[in-house]
Formats: sequence, C-alpha cells, structure tokens
Amino acid sequence: MLGIERLLLNILFIILPIFLFQIFFAEKLFKAQKIWSTIIVGLFASATIILCMTFPFTFLPGYIYDMRTIPLIIATLYCGYKTGIGTLAVLLLYRYYIGGEGFYTTLYTYPIITIVALAYVPRFWRAAREKRETIAIWLAIFSASLVLFMTLLLLSEENKIEFKFVQFAFEYSLIQLGGIWIAVYLIENMRKSIMMQQEIQRAEKLYAMGELAASVAHEIRNPLTVVRGFLQLFGRQQISIEKQGDYIDIMLKEMNRAEEIISDYLTFARPHIEIRERIEAGEQIKQVAGVMTSYALLKNVEIYTEAEEHLFLELNRSKFSQCMINIMKNGVEAMPEGGTLTVRAARQDNKIVIQIIDTGKGMSKEEIKRLGNPFYSTKEKGTGLGLMVCYRIIEAWGGKVEVQSEKGKGTHFSIILPAVSDE
Repeated sequence: MLGIERLLLNILFIILPIFLFQIFFAEKLFKAQKIWSTIIVGLFASATIILCMTFPFTFLPGYIYDMRTIPLIIATLYCGYKTGIGTLAVLLLYRYYIGGEGFYTTLYTYPIITIVALAYVPRFWRAAREKRETIAIWLAIFSASLVLFMTLLLLSEENKIEFKFVQFAFEYSLIQLGGIWIAVYLIENMRKSIMMQQEIQRAEKLYAMGELAASVAHEIRNPLTVVRGFLQLFGRQQISIEKQGDYIDIMLKEMNRAEEIISDYLTFARPHIEIRERIEAGEQIKQVAGVMTSYALLKNVEIYTEAEEHLFLELNRSKFSQCMINIMKNGVEAMPEGGTLTVRAARQDNKIVIQIIDTGKGMSKEEIKRLGNPFYSTKEKGTGLGLMVCYRIIEAWGGKVEVQSEKGKGTHFSIILPAVSDE
C-alpha cells in the first residue's frame, strides 16, 4: 500500500503546482514579461522535482520509482533552455545530496533528456494542442527508455534476466506516460482557458467601444434633428425676422448641446465629478418643449405642457434636458400619423413626477420590460441607446422610470425624481 500512496503523492506533486500557477499567476504572467514566467515555472518545477525525489515509491523490492522526469520535460518544453537547464541543475544537485549508487545513472541520463527536449521546443510551440500532447508523450517514452537502459547497464548479471525487471520497466514506462499526459492536458486546458478569457475581454472592449460610438451618434442626432427641423421651416414658409432670431438662438443652443454631449463622451472613460445645480423642473420642461416644437410640427404632433410651480430638482441641467428630449422625441416618433404629446409635472410627497404621455401605437408588456436595454428599440432604425442612457442618468440621480402602455392606446412615461426644498 505504501507504493500506491507514494504514487498518488507524486501525482499530487505534479498536479498541485499547475493548479496553483493557474489560480495565482497564470493570468498576470500572460501579460507580464517572459522572464517572470520563466522564474515562476522554474521554481515550481524545481520544488516538484525535490518533492518527488524525497518521496519515491516502490512496487518491487530493490526498484525505486519517482516522477522527477515529468517536471523537467514540462519546464523545458514550455519555458525553454534557461528554465530547462536550471531545473536540471536542481535535479542533479539534489540527487548528489541524497547520495547512493543511482547518482551516476542520473548524471548520465538526465542531461541527455534535457538536450533532446530542448531540440523539440521550436517544433512544440509551432504545433497544435493535440500535436503538443503527442510530442510530450514521445519524450516521456524516450526518457523512460533511456532511464531503463542506463539502469540495465548498472544491474548485475543475475538481475538482468529476472522477470521482475521487465515488470519494473513496464510499470515505470506506464507511470511516466500517464503522468506527462495528465500534466500536458491540464496545462493546455489552462492556456486555452486564459486565451478564451482574453478573447472575451477583447470582445467586450470592442463591444463597449461600438456601443459608445453608436450612443454618441444617437445623442448627437437629437440636436441635429432640431436644427434640421428649423431649417426646413425656414425653407417652407415665410418667417418674421423676430421668429427667425428666436429660431436661430434655439439652433445655436442645440449645437452647443451637441458639443457638450461630445465632450461628455470623450471624458466618459475618465472619472469626473458631475456638476449639479438647482433647477425649476417646470421651467426646464417648457424650454425643452419649445425646442421640440418644430420637430413635432413636422410630424403633425401637438405638444402640451402642464407644470406646477416651485418644482425644484438638484441635478445636471444639460443631462436633464437630454433625458427629456430623448423620451419626448420617442413619443413624437410613436405617432407617425400625428397626435398629442402631453408633458405634466407635479409634486407627490417628497418626489417630483414628470409624466410624458403620447397617443401613439403603444407597446406590449414584453416590449416594456426590454426598454432601457442596449440595442433594443421599437423603432425600425433605433438603437435603444438613447433610452438606455436616460435610464442610467435618472438612476444615478436616485430616481426611476415607470412605463405604462397598451397597444393602440399610447404610452405613459413617468420620471420620478427626489425633490429639493424650495427655500
């Protein structure tokens, strides 16, 4: 039983460093300089060799087994000549320290194994995963055969013809092959897992960049749509000079807002302190409604506003306008055949509730649940990003959005925000 226990202990010595490396070092070392990988792998391999040689196992009297060959081959194949030669030096020094008749067998055998393994390193790294396992197994066969050959040379004549040496040779070769296959299989799975994680991270970054770019385009489209609406009004009908001045002022404000949006997204990745100010919700809503009027008229939609006085909020004025314009624009576009968009604001206890009600085509319960998710939109060419940004902004202010809708009967958006004192 001692042989089985020591065999399992040697297998543990082989497997444990691989798991420790994967848990604590692998992901960091994949991004670090190669020298650190070489040092860590060399230390793990050296420790494994020492432990395997300290706790050998035996199934036949006079024949001692251990798995020192496996960490030597693994370290050489995966980290090259520096780690391979360093690990070999540790193996030879520790075998010399242990002493005994087998030292010269080790001294003659293991440098040859290391040289052959080094010769296979370029081919090993060019090969696919299955081919790497094959190369490692062939090296294990070669090393086991060489060890057995050297052992046979040193045996006395009477032991050479004993059947138990054949049994020893079979068991030793089987142990080496099984051990190195397990080690390479685990290492290749670890490498595959890390590379998949890196690919996922890269894909997530690209996805985030695409989402950000689409969001920027979507947000900038809103003020440009307003400007375009006024320009179309200029072209379609005669407008008094006074109104022209008012419209030009609105267009300039919208262009400034587009510039602010671009600035916000350029600094999106950097932490910044949001500038909040005390605003009167009713006044701000009326300003936004004025901005949206030209666009609504082009869609044959009338906008009505009803707001109580002294509805004070503490938030970012530009982002509040951005949210209102997004939701109101969605309401207008939900009425392709015309209709009415009603915007109400009132106080309820310590909250201010802003209601945006359209008489459009409405939404199903499933569609309502998916609102605020990126790239979900009920519009044919919509991205869903504008509404997603609104949801995130309102949540950051401690508010929430509630939606009620019915197919063919319109949609009722409620923006609920914490009120501040009007003192």
